[in-house]
This record gives sequence, C-alpha cells and structure tokens, in this order.
Amino acid sequence: VPAHAALLLAAGASRRLGQPKALVSIGGEPLVRRTARQLLATRPVALLVVTGEAGLGARIAAALDGLDAHCIACAD
Repeated sequence: VPAHAALLLAAGASRRLGQPKALVSIGGEPLVRRTARQLLATRPVALLVVTGEAGLGARIAAALDGLDAHCIACAD
C-alpha cells in the first residue's frame, strides 16, 4: 500500500438525528471510533479527524482516546 494519510470528517452536529452521529454507539462503540479503527487498519502515515465546535470536539476526542488520531477543530 502506498504511503497515504486518512481524513475522517466528524464535524456535523446531526441536528435532525437529535444527537451527534459520530457518537452514536454501534456494538457498544462510538461510530467515530469504529471508523477511525478501520482507517488505521490501512496503516496511514497520519489519521486526521476534523471535529466541530468545542464541546462536540472534546467528546469526539474522548471517544478516540488511545488511538493514533489527531483531531482538528473546525467551528464552521
């Protein structure tokens, strides 16, 4: 596999869903963590996770704790 980076977009608030989609639990694991693990399995040189506003960004970062992922806050 050629060297590559992975980008995970997790900034949406999912207002129609009523809760952040990235934090929805699937099999006891937040969707953002599950997706990050799958991306890390491709062995990227970096996994960048774009998060939303500060409160949501902190919750996403907590869900990714222990994974080799770098969160980037993007307010809008």
